[in-house]
Amino acid sequence: MVSIVLMNSFDYLVAAIDRAVARGWEAEADALGQLYQATGAALDSDAGAPGRIQAALEGIQRVDPRRARAIRPAFEGLISGLEFELRMKEVA
Repeated sequence: MVSIVLMNSFDYLVAAIDRAVARGWEAEADALGQLYQATGAALDSDAGAPGRIQAALEGIQRVDPRRARAIRPAFEGLISGLEFELRMKEVA
C-alpha cells in the first residue's frame, strides 16, 4: 500500500517541481526537490525517511504555506504508513 502512495507522491512532486521551475520559483522548486529526495529514501526502506519527509514538509511550509497545507495530509499519511512498516520489520 505504501508503494502506491509513494508512486503517486513522486508523480505529484515531479509535476509540482516542473511548474515551480517554469514559473521561476526557485525556493519552492528546491523545497519540493528536498521532499522528492526524502520520499525517495523511503523506497530504500531507510529508517530515517519519515523524519526527512517531515523536515522537507516544514521547508515547504516556510516557502509556500498554502501548498504545504494542501499536501501535508497526503504526506503525513505516507509518514504514518512508513513508520508502521518500520515497526513491523522490527517485530519480524
